[in-house]
Amino acid sequence: MPTATSRRKSRRRQASSDVEDGQSTQRSLRDDVDEEEDEDEQPRPTKRTASSKKGKGRAIAVANAPADGDQDYDGDRIDVSNFVDQPLRKEDIHKINGLGRDWASVADKIAPFGKVFGSVGAALADTTNDETAQKSLLTLENLLKGFIDTQAEMRLHTEALEDITQDIAKGDQVDDPIKRYEAGVEAKKEKYEHKTSRQKYAKDEFYKQFKTDIYEVHHPGEAMPPVTNFIPKEDGDDSDDDDDLEIGGVTQDYKCPITLLPLQNPVTSEICGHSFSKEALKQMFMGSKAAKKCPAAGCNKSFTYADCKDNKPLEKKIKAFERRQKRKEEEEDDGEVIE
Repeated sequence: MPTATSRRKSRRRQASSDVEDGQSTQRSLRDDVDEEEDEDEQPRPTKRTASSKKGKGRAIAVANAPADGDQDYDGDRIDVSNFVDQPLRKEDIHKINGLGRDWASVADKIAPFGKVFGSVGAALADTTNDETAQKSLLTLENLLKGFIDTQAEMRLHTEALEDITQDIAKGDQVDDPIKRYEAGVEAKKEKYEHKTSRQKYAKDEFYKQFKTDIYEVHHPGEAMPPVTNFIPKEDGDDSDDDDDLEIGGVTQDYKCPITLLPLQNPVTSEICGHSFSKEALKQMFMGSKAAKKCPAAGCNKSFTYADCKDNKPLEKKIKAFERRQKRKEEEEDDGEVIE
């Protein structure tokens, strides 16, 4: 019995030692893993030897590096202070022509307002003919002249740009376009300012209409003389010049060539310029879209009904003419009663 007991004790001690050895082995393994993880978590030293060897050369390269987003940087700086203007190329002609069209477009947009001067002038003349009205008409005429001058100046800008494009097309070197453009505009403005009043305004359609509308108020049923008769002659106006051989105006007829009655809802042919009562013209073209000969006496032009457009300004003139005629008849009747 004692022998068996000692064996069991020895076995127990051996098993216990094995457990302790196993536990110590596990602790050792865990310690090894922890040490490896600690080593992995430590930052690895960076190599600075290569960058330190580059020294000042690398510093200069960094200083000259382009800003973020500058993809076209080639390492060379541009000396702006000594950079000369480059000559325009033929490829730039369409851009310059576009600028010229912009000036022309602005002139075209303000052009319709030129018709207002004639309407206002006729209204002033129709209201009264005293000294105050004459001063107002003179002020209005000066405003119209300023309007015409502004339009002319816009055209001068277009012409100056056209001169530059022509020089480029011929192969001339244009390396100072801004100076050349400004000088061209100033030269053309100076030339325009040296023109006489007749040369500036006598052939302008708005000015001629302005004078015509006022003349019709004061002289109903009479043909207006040439516009040059209303503009004093100046030095530079040659009486032998073809520009002075101007034909006088025609008498405005407010009767329809078809009905021979006063125009009603007038429409005007874009082909020949004659006006008709709208309803009478509809009857003439009823059931036909073909062109027909103009019914106005002496006109050989032909047009379709679609070629005729409503003429609101003419309608206003007709109403004003009828008011003047009515007022004239009333004044004549009053004179007969007094006698």
